[in-house]
Amino acid sequence: MSPVPAWRVEVGAFLARNPDVCKGARDVILIRSAEALETAHKLDTIVLDKTGTVTEGGPALADAEPVGGFSEDELLALAAGAEADSEHPVARPLASTLSLGIADTVKDDSARAVAALQRLGTDIVMLTGDNAGTAAAIAGHGDIPRVLAEVLPEHKADEIRRLQGEGRTVGMVGDGISDAPALAQADVGLAIGTGTDVAIEAADIILVSGSLAGVVTAIRLSRATMRNIKQTLFFALVYNAGGIPIAAGALCRLWGIRLSPIIAAAAMAVSSPSVVTNA
Repeated sequence: MSPVPAWRVEVGAFLARNPDVCKGARDVILIRSAEALETAHKLDTIVLDKTGTVTEGGPALADAEPVGGFSEDELLALAAGAEADSEHPVARPLASTLSLGIADTVKDDSARAVAALQRLGTDIVMLTGDNAGTAAAIAGHGDIPRVLAEVLPEHKADEIRRLQGEGRTVGMVGDGISDAPALAQADVGLAIGTGTDVAIEAADIILVSGSLAGVVTAIRLSRATMRNIKQTLFFALVYNAGGIPIAAGALCRLWGIRLSPIIAAAAMAVSSPSVVTNA
């Protein structure tokens, strides 16, 4: 009986990785390397940029309070007309007839994604250049327990290094040009697919849809893949440990049983599908 050749173990590991990469593509994430897929299962800290990552990344109408006897719909229509041309004369009376609240709103699924990441055993940190008050308000809406506020863009990578210095395996999620050094510094960089090309180029994993749920998918895929690879290697080890002594004639010396070449060839042929099927 021949042992499982090394190339079959490699094929098993390769097939274990690549179906998950394809599955990730269907789940709107793109994993750019096998190394990133293998490292993601060890992540214990996820650092989130604020603007465009936790939030939508652009101003949105959060509140409208009409004054002066106009209805809200009427004044919003006037506001839309004024927005088409900032020099439109209707912009002036709007100042005294309508109070608009503009905010960069938290994405609908950010809180759910944060909760799912915490269930996976990861610590969540939001990293932003905003002042502490604004950062705390956004973190509250996203259920993010820890905030690093007022961090200058050039110091974001330093914060990642500091966390790594604490023995953490860090994943960084960002979308802007200023996030690129931090994405490159992190053990796994994850870029929002709707972000800048610079951030995407620096990242190991791309969240194509822009949703933080993709981070959850990436970690789950990585853990499932590594579990599958370990199973494949275990099966190959057991097969070889049992097959090599038999092929060497151990049964013949003990009980006079000889292994037929036909059976040995059949066993060798079965070894490949058994490894590949598990993968």
